[in-house]
Parts: sequence; structure tokens; C-alpha cells
Amino acid sequence: MDYSAELAVTVRQKIGETIPVDGTAADTMFTDAEIQAWIEQGATVNHAVVEGWEAKLAHFSNLVDVTDGAASRKLGDLAEQAEARLKYYRGRIAAGPDEGLARSRTRIGKIVRNG
Repeated sequence: MDYSAELAVTVRQKIGETIPVDGTAADTMFTDAEIQAWIEQGATVNHAVVEGWEAKLAHFSNLVDVTDGAASRKLGDLAEQAEARLKYYRGRIAAGPDEGLARSRTRIGKIVRNG
């Protein structure tokens, strides 16, 4: 897919890594070069988004739950949430092109028996 700034913004929004106001890509988890590579390698925006969520999952899977005195942080939940988003976007890719309601409708075929 051809890279454009608009696609980069879309991918960043879908992976939760938007550049803050008056900020730069350094304020996010991914560089502009990484986002551009995912877009150029992907067949659709959702393919680029899957690459982003896979990278986030890899990063989050290194984090563990922390308990420090009375305070605790459940950092392991981040990996579970990233895995859920990854599953969602892989499902969007498997569903095929997004053409209105066609993606969510059930198809009923006709069974024909010979003999």
C-alpha cells in the first residue's frame, strides 16, 4: 500500500499511539519510520494495524505485575488487552473487504443433493 500522512494518522489512531499536540513521534511507542514500513508492507490499513498491535504485544509481554508495599500495578493486563485488539483486527482482515453491511451479514446457501 502507498504511504501517506493520512494513513499514518489512521494507523496511529487504531493502535492508540497518536502524536500529542505539540509533540513528536518520539512521544509515542513507535517512530514514523516504523509506521511507514507497516503501511508500505501491508495490503490494507488493517494489515498495518495488526503489525502495530503485534509490536505492542511483544513489548507488553515483557512487563509483569508489580507490588510495592501497598501499591500494585497490573501491567500484565496490558498484554491481554493488546492480544484482544490483535484478535479483533485479524478478524477484520479475515472478514474480507469492508463493503457496508456485507461484512456483518450471514450468507445462507442452498444445498442441492444429487440422486
